[in-house]
Amino acid sequence: MEFENFKIEHVIDFNNSSTKKAVKSINANKVLIKTFFNEKRNIQAIQNFIYEIYRIVIETKTSNNKKLCVIRKILMHEAFANVLETLKNSDILIRACRIGNKYAIKWLLPLNINSCVQDEYGMTALMYAVQDPKLLFAVKYFISDGNSLNMSDNNGETALFHAVNTMSSFKELLDSDIDINHLNYNNESVLIYCCKNHLLKPIKYLSRVRNINVNVRDTQEKTAAMYLAENGDYKGIHYIGKRNCRINYINPYHESVLSLLLKNLYTEGKEEYCENYYRTIIELVKLDCDFNIPIDDDGNTAIMIFIIVKDYYSLHYVLGHSKNIDLSIKNLKGQDAKYILCKQHRHNRDIYKYPFFSYRFVKDFQSNCDFEEEEEEEPLSYFTPENISEILDNYSFYEKDHFYSFKITNTMEFLGKDIYNEKNTGYEGKGHSERFSLMFIVALIVTISLF
Repeated sequence: MEFENFKIEHVIDFNNSSTKKAVKSINANKVLIKTFFNEKRNIQAIQNFIYEIYRIVIETKTSNNKKLCVIRKILMHEAFANVLETLKNSDILIRACRIGNKYAIKWLLPLNINSCVQDEYGMTALMYAVQDPKLLFAVKYFISDGNSLNMSDNNGETALFHAVNTMSSFKELLDSDIDINHLNYNNESVLIYCCKNHLLKPIKYLSRVRNINVNVRDTQEKTAAMYLAENGDYKGIHYIGKRNCRINYINPYHESVLSLLLKNLYTEGKEEYCENYYRTIIELVKLDCDFNIPIDDDGNTAIMIFIIVKDYYSLHYVLGHSKNIDLSIKNLKGQDAKYILCKQHRHNRDIYKYPFFSYRFVKDFQSNCDFEEEEEEEPLSYFTPENISEILDNYSFYEKDHFYSFKITNTMEFLGKDIYNEKNTGYEGKGHSERFSLMFIVALIVTISLF
């Protein structure tokens, strides 16, 4: 056959050739084939030939495809060295992993296809493979290869980010040499990414990794724990809480785990999620979260916020189980928790519907509290004509304020009561003794009993 009349499809017909016939034809035209593949003017014809190989490989639906046997034999022939090299550095393996064709992948892997090739999204074959549970064999291959393990896509995310919904692949990656603390272009580690997107299962496994950094901050200066608290993911808080987690960290925007939790708990329309937020409070107590830090722009602590929104079950639980509660702290208006409680309830006695705030309770423990009380026959002596104007001027309820305008619902109260009263919560003996915590509460509300 003359070169001017040479066409590769005349030598190899994938539809009709057997392996022996193809090899015989190649050997007979070896010189012409080498010349053909080295001619720049034949680029389009070469690309068409390679595309046909792509199509056959990608569309295969069985491991016994006769055409694949022919193609493998062809590619191993010295005359097709350039074709094999082109195939190795193509995106054919990416395509096979993207569509989840395990037969094509198993056929391609022995050819040592370049695993570092990326598509237009910066995705590698590994990144696609980790998303499909049935491609775990390929994931293990890429991990052992190691070349693409820590590569990142156009968002700066490694295969670990793409595996968060496929636990079999995710766990394989965690046992590899992949960088567990790699940051994407939003400065998110995979832990923050999972916390932000309510992906709890990966968090459980991430928390077990020895060198995990749980205190990384993203571009919004938020940590993983902040997102967990914000979303009410109490199990996630439980998982990462004991990994040197800076649970009391306050970012440049004056946000903390506790402030984000309370702002979301006491938000209109979040009633259906309040159970998770209450359970998150329990986890924070268990982790010795500091309930004395300021929560809002007025400098109110969590104890003050509980009083302002009338969440007495949370108040009672935290006072009874948290350590080192300081009731002498004053907000920016110079008010402490006792003063806020008195101000909030001086005109109504709804507070007495709560068992731990009963009048009898106050009387029983009043003598044990180091609290200066007013004479019972003069219940309003705290508010004299001389100081009432000053008190009212200094204590204003801003309707626009997030907490001052919030009204706790009956549903939230019932849920709070049930959750905080659950048995076997594992907090027995933590913090103040029960009697001491009750005395704390008396110190807050004894003045009310006199009004």
